[in-house]
Amino acid sequence: MLRTWLIMGWMTVSVAVSAAADPVPPPTPQQLIENLQREFSQKIADLQSEISALKAQAARMEANQTVLADSWHMRTQIESLQSEVARLREQLQANERGGSASTANRLPMSPGTRRESLRPDPNLRDELRPTTGALRLINQLTTIQEVRVNGVSYFLMPGEQIDVTVPAGTFTYQVVGIDPLPRTRSMVAGRVFTANIHP
Repeated sequence: MLRTWLIMGWMTVSVAVSAAADPVPPPTPQQLIENLQREFSQKIADLQSEISALKAQAARMEANQTVLADSWHMRTQIESLQSEVARLREQLQANERGGSASTANRLPMSPGTRRESLRPDPNLRDELRPTTGALRLINQLTTIQEVRVNGVSYFLMPGEQIDVTVPAGTFTYQVVGIDPLPRTRSMVAGRVFTANIHP
């Protein structure tokens, strides 16, 4: 009986030692490829999320810039019309003084009052004048490109086009991997500067 127990104990220990000694098999090439594919898929998904967020931000900034530019152009047209009305009133007054206009067609005007009210307000015009322009980036390559505008990175998908709002004056942009140094350009307020990314 004792001999039987000793034999069973020895067999149990042998099995445990054998199990512990067996190494974990290394991953197969197919498993390595699948792991890499999962990692790349996750990185691409994260990158696309960042690109979508940047696109939304650029769209909001572009919309604000468009409203500002439209307001400024509208104000310019109003000023032009006001100047034309003032000129016609002055001409009408001159005709009235010369007796060429009838009394019924005369327009009452206090000296200096209406003329001053029709003059454009230079302060309001300066407030509505655009202070920024748009840098239009066009990726003509077949790969994702990173462009740094004034130190801020923007990612463009192949064939993608985005507009980046930049302050008027000097700005820099650099296509990472293509431009060894940032390029310095000048932006005019209310204008669009186009930069094509090509081989």
